[in-house]
Amino acid sequence: MSRIRLPPNGSHPMCVTGPGRFGRIGSLLVAVPTRMGISSGRATSEPAFTRNALADLHAKLTALQRVTRPVVNSAVAPEAKWVHPRLVGVVAFTERTHAGILRHLSWRGLRDIDPDQIEPWDLG
Repeated sequence: MSRIRLPPNGSHPMCVTGPGRFGRIGSLLVAVPTRMGISSGRATSEPAFTRNALADLHAKLTALQRVTRPVVNSAVAPEAKWVHPRLVGVVAFTERTHAGILRHLSWRGLRDIDPDQIEPWDLG
């Protein structure tokens, strides 16, 4: 069965809140600030990294590890690993629901943006 690629409908900088899992990064957990705090974590599709970029990101995420989740609510599996939301990356998506849920996320890479400068989303 072949995959159908949908063109992105939008993109937005988001805080990285964790790897899909430590050891091998299969996806990234990302969240966007809202007026109520950092929104629920969402998983991106598997990012395509070079070996060096993957090692660099893994080192950055390991240094930022934390036990508690940094988001106000989360539908992410309880075994998710969390990091302090200090890294910012851009995520493209095909749809944003009224509840702020993004569909078909695609990682576009880290950016040199202060997380406090990300404009909050209004979810309601």
